[in-house]
Amino acid sequence: MSLSSFRAVNNGPKVMASVLASAVVPMISGAMWAPDVLAASLLLVAIGLGIWGASRGSDGDVLTRTTRGPDGTIQLTYFTAKGLGVIEVDLVVLPAGRAYQAWAIDSSGSAASLGVLPVNQGRVVLDGDLRNRIAIALSVEPESGSSAPTSEPILLTSLE
Repeated sequence: MSLSSFRAVNNGPKVMASVLASAVVPMISGAMWAPDVLAASLLLVAIGLGIWGASRGSDGDVLTRTTRGPDGTIQLTYFTAKGLGVIEVDLVVLPAGRAYQAWAIDSSGSAASLGVLPVNQGRVVLDGDLRNRIAIALSVEPESGSSAPTSEPILLTSLE
């Protein structure tokens, strides 16, 4: 077969356009659904995050209080729904045999021990339910702790 057996076709540009259209149009029309897929994907992610957040539950309100005094500072973070309190303290070092003890105070003024603080600087989770309490107090007690406060509070932080 020789080149002379091929005849020239005058509609070459039409053929080329037809070939390009058959290849490009599906790609363009396929790309047109991309925003729909993206929107659907984002919706699924949002729903998933909502379900995950709801499954974690709520801590309710978080109350934060900072009290400063001559013996140091106490910052209370109180998770009201759980009745849980965390304090961060920066207190002076006590003499040997003495320790800081935390107390939960109710509306009648009664004090319930929340435990002896193991540190004079740092974060401590309070050992007790703080619901129905109005304040947290710190006093200086014997190193082993006391069943009731033996001194006036050095710091008092409101839960209200």
